[in-house]
Amino acid sequence: MYKIEYKSFGRSGSEYILLEKSTLKYVENRQDTIMKRLKRKHYKALHEYFKEINLNSLRTLEVPSKKHQFDGALATTLTITDPKPEVYRTPTFDDDNPPKKIKGIIAYIKSISKK
Repeated sequence: MYKIEYKSFGRSGSEYILLEKSTLKYVENRQDTIMKRLKRKHYKALHEYFKEINLNSLRTLEVPSKKHQFDGALATTLTITDPKPEVYRTPTFDDDNPPKKIKGIIAYIKSISKK
């Protein structure tokens, strides 16, 4: 089972999403933590996104903008840990403008965390 961590932070706020085993943990602005049980359909959808992503290439993704460097956007990273355990991490990117190759999985993770 993969562990997926989405971290986004800056002066204007923060967002943390952790998908591990059968649980989703969501924390916004270091406030209340929301815990949800993931369903089989979520794992199937995530598996489809993993087919499209070469995990080894995550660390070399080109970020389309760097507003986070001057507090123009939240500084964000995506970390994926596989069962081996091998850790794959993206370079820091703007929360509102992720690298093209991971836009789909980021949008999906954020959508299931806010339902």
